[in-house]
Amino acid sequence: MNHNVSFRVLVANFDSRLQHSFRMLDKIKSEFKDNLFDNMIHVNVKLKEAQNAGTHIFNYDKYCRGAKDYFSLGREIITQEKNSLQPLVRLEKMMEEVLKKELPKICEVVFSISAPSAKEVYIAGDFNAWRIDKESRMEQDNGVWRKQLNLNKGKYHYRFVIDGVWIEDNNNPSKETNPYGSVDSLLEVI
Repeated sequence: MNHNVSFRVLVANFDSRLQHSFRMLDKIKSEFKDNLFDNMIHVNVKLKEAQNAGTHIFNYDKYCRGAKDYFSLGREIITQEKNSLQPLVRLEKMMEEVLKKELPKICEVVFSISAPSAKEVYIAGDFNAWRIDKESRMEQDNGVWRKQLNLNKGKYHYRFVIDGVWIEDNNNPSKETNPYGSVDSLLEVI
């Protein structure tokens, strides 16, 4: 995406009882001194206990060292200069643009047909693999049967099934003969 990666290094699981931890901290500081958080997360059994309990540390024991470490880290992140967040804001806007272009646009489409004497009406098409099931059953209101579907943009063939009889949508002038010699209604979602 042609941008510099902004990163910060967090030292976690730091055990101040071990000399090894201090040696590793010195190496990390020499390698990442400009990108290192001032705060670190120390080894703390309460953090593991909170995880086992399925909750976060502030619910489990907000006064333990682990909670204090995470609180201090949060405060450090929040108080960073606003300019350091600009690359993230630009990246977020770029990602929104990519998602708008790449994700399929979903539209709500309402199918309806007047059939006051019908006992059951279904909508079937290539959007639902021509299935007649409870998902394709239309709802009746004063003799008009309706079904709302969320469809991706594209071209769809469909028919109504009224009490077992397959018919095209007479209110839709777009039609096409199908391979079986009958007529399908056409819908284009843009």
